[in-house]
Amino acid sequence: MTPKTPNNSADLFRAQLSQMLSMSRPLVCLPQKVNWEKLEAEVDLIYSDAAGQSSLPTRLLVGLRYLKYAFNESVVKRWVENPYWQYFCGYEYLQHKLPLRPTSLTRWRELDHVNVNTTMQEKAITFPTDAKLYQRMREHLVCAAQAHEIRLRQSYVKIGKKALIMQGRCSHARQSKRVAKQTRKLKTYLGRVIRDTARKATKQDEALTELLNRAKRFRI
Repeated sequence: MTPKTPNNSADLFRAQLSQMLSMSRPLVCLPQKVNWEKLEAEVDLIYSDAAGQSSLPTRLLVGLRYLKYAFNESVVKRWVENPYWQYFCGYEYLQHKLPLRPTSLTRWRELDHVNVNTTMQEKAITFPTDAKLYQRMREHLVCAAQAHEIRLRQSYVKIGKKALIMQGRCSHARQSKRVAKQTRKLKTYLGRVIRDTARKATKQDEALTELLNRAKRFRI
């Protein structure tokens, strides 16, 4: 069913939160700048009028999600202890019980489009070291040579992979001289493939020429 509104019926024996809180605090001033009526009207259209029990207040759910992303805390438990949070979510009197179960907040999904900031999220991207770039460039050249039916003297597939693995191990062990040695090997393998491909390329292919020029510039 459509969401119910918070129980803010007048109580002569209880003081309102507006009389207890500092009205200059951000969480007290912010609700006045939000058009809650328009927000609730748009969200409430998703709910059914006939099926199920009454849903939780839209302002409560929206407020809790805002507080969760703003303070990154367990907002449901902290909400009972923080009168400013209760006022922000539309309550006029201090509440002493949990407004909902924490799982209810995670199940509440009413958005068609979500913008997610993945700046700090871990990604499957490795650091572009010279050794890795030499290896990748050589692999691209070998594939391009095979596509143009160029028979290379040596592709350095196995020994190139072995040199890259050794370079990573030596780098992890902080053996700088061995790291430089393996990196020079990969650079040498790339240079040999560049020269061999350029020498045996009989047809002037624009894509292959551009790849060779890029490899030469990168190897310098």
